[in-house]
Amino acid sequence: MGHLSPSDGNFFMVHIGRDVRPVIDEFLQKGVLVGRPFPPMLEHLRVSVGTPEEMGRFLAVFKSILPARRTTTSLG
Repeated sequence: MGHLSPSDGNFFMVHIGRDVRPVIDEFLQKGVLVGRPFPPMLEHLRVSVGTPEEMGRFLAVFKSILPARRTTTSLG
């Protein structure tokens, strides 16, 4: 078994359903840095957990770049 070093970093992956590379650029244009592409998960955005203020800024920009998708159902 390998040696584990203490870690102060946390992150999560968000499946965005499309190529993450242009999305990373959109975040950068809005002043928010997110993680690099993470092959082979090229439809996942890597997000480091920050302060509540940083996470609020991330969420606001996330919603502007990737608005909620409408879903429809059919009854029948």
